[in-house]
Amino acid sequence: MAVITPINAAEAIFAPLFDMNISNREEFQLIEEGTNDGSFVQGWDQCIIHSSAKNFSLKWKGSLTLKGYDTLRFFMNFNPNILLSGTAVVNGAEHTLFIDIKGGNAPIEPTGKPMKKANEILELTEFTLKFHNAAGTTEKQQVMFYWAGLLASDREELKKGTTSI
Repeated sequence: MAVITPINAAEAIFAPLFDMNISNREEFQLIEEGTNDGSFVQGWDQCIIHSSAKNFSLKWKGSLTLKGYDTLRFFMNFNPNILLSGTAVVNGAEHTLFIDIKGGNAPIEPTGKPMKKANEILELTEFTLKFHNAAGTTEKQQVMFYWAGLLASDREELKKGTTSI
């Protein structure tokens, strides 16, 4: 079961894939279209996904009560040929988080707000990150995934001027 670990007044991490000893790798599944050669390997500071599929997804299934957080945030790095879309299932309904975010040469933080109000009782049971190889190459693509986290948008101002843990 996922645990929320606050890192400042507005943000928290619930899937710390940068640490093999505290993350729950079993809650994740790599799904590939048209091939079965991919891998999802946890290293000492990240998980690395390799796939030669044109479309592949990383799915998390678990149970997490969001306790005042209303936004999902991910920290990852992938090349510019890949487009990322994301969905989340909250209170039994699927929500779109973001569509066609382009990778780059530095880590990015794709963020999506599937929830309307931070004061609602919200239960996250699934998120899916969908990667599309826009270049159409058959060489293996690499995605470095560091963590999945949460943001309380109504408390975001409180984190200004503070240092994250």
